[in-house]
Amino acid sequence: MELKELIDGFAAALNIKGMALNEAGIAAFEADGMLVRITEQAAERRFLLEGGIGAPPPEGRDQFERALLKLNAALVSTSGLAVVLDKEDEYVLKALWDYANLSLEDFAEKIESFLNALERVRGLLGSFVPVCKQSAAESEDINRTAFMQV
Repeated sequence: MELKELIDGFAAALNIKGMALNEAGIAAFEADGMLVRITEQAAERRFLLEGGIGAPPPEGRDQFERALLKLNAALVSTSGLAVVLDKEDEYVLKALWDYANLSLEDFAEKIESFLNALERVRGLLGSFVPVCKQSAAESEDINRTAFMQV
């Protein structure tokens, strides 16, 4: 199937209004408040899925990015998804898949898999609380002091 047919069938099955591949080879839709863009790479018969995750946390960015790298390794090795930092300094989840031999059901499964991963990564960003190094050091000093006083 062609990507246009897959997108049209997917949109019809889920009653998504206005989801269509434009002349530039781009289609977009929203699911559970998450905007997803599909970009066709026609020559390679592939499509790129992109979903915004959000801005880096204001504090503990290095800690968050270490956790994100671990998650990214699992995503890449198990599902071909990757989290990247775009030129606006926002995290984006991306997937690049062939569509040449996909059925509508296969296409829908890929979209669903992508949306589940996007929700998971967005949840990670939303629930991230940095560990304050100073607090950990202070806590250790308090424990040492308490131990010495006993």
